Amino acid sequence: MKAAIGLHDLSKVSPPFTYRGLRPDETVFTTYDGSVTGTPESVVREHEKGRQYGGLLPPGVYLGIVDSTGGILSLPPMVNGSKSRVDEGGTREFFIDITGTEDKAVKDAMHLLAFFFLSLGYSLERCKVSGGSSLAGSFREMEVSGREVKRIIGTEVNGGVCGLLRRFGYRCEEHGNSAQVGVPPWRVDVMGGPVDIIEDVAKSMGYDSVPETVIMTGHFGNPQPPQAMDDRMLRELMVSLGYQEVMTFVVTSQSLYSGRSYRGRC
Repeated sequence: MKAAIGLHDLSKVSPPFTYRGLRPDETVFTTYDGSVTGTPESVVREHEKGRQYGGLLPPGVYLGIVDSTGGILSLPPMVNGSKSRVDEGGTREFFIDITGTEDKAVKDAMHLLAFFFLSLGYSLERCKVSGGSSLAGSFREMEVSGREVKRIIGTEVNGGVCGLLRRFGYRCEEHGNSAQVGVPPWRVDVMGGPVDIIEDVAKSMGYDSVPETVIMTGHFGNPQPPQAMDDRMLRELMVSLGYQEVMTFVVTSQSLYSGRSYRGRC
């Protein structure tokens, strides 16, 4: 698990909040569903989520988010508490905690949640964080060549791609037949390199502006001659050693054959 997210009712808790280690026998804590009440140690041992995710932390280590009154909001990355439980239809202000072991995963989760709440009409306020890494994201630099744009979209882009990409929040500077593109930190969906950016170019142009082309018929690939020779030699060698070659289109799990009396080795 790279990141864990907790949602809390801000009206039920008292800032500031502290993320710290807890003693196994610290303040009694009730889980959000009310199924377990006890110390951090007993909650991890008895609650379903504690048994499921407790192994992510070293033995005897308990982490908690605590408000100014000493009440435990959650035990990341396992379970939230009843103190800050969100009520459907009743909660108006949210406090969101995101913890994790990978900086990028935490920031990506923050950006996605921020845009989700903005889309619902909420206003956002960033917490001041001390003793941790900065939540500020940085633009990722990528180069997009005009040749690649034409190859994928199928047409030249009149006036260059920068004007089209800036509509999507990118930073962009033209350099000859290529563009240096800065991907915003909140665009976590841009994962496949220039191809994802070129897709946004097509969206910005409008798909109606992309010319229709005939799709080329797919073909089966052929191995290179050295690889084909190696495969043939290996197959003949295995057969000569007494193995039987089985060719099937069925791909199954090894566990399917775990109860069989036959044990094959290769």
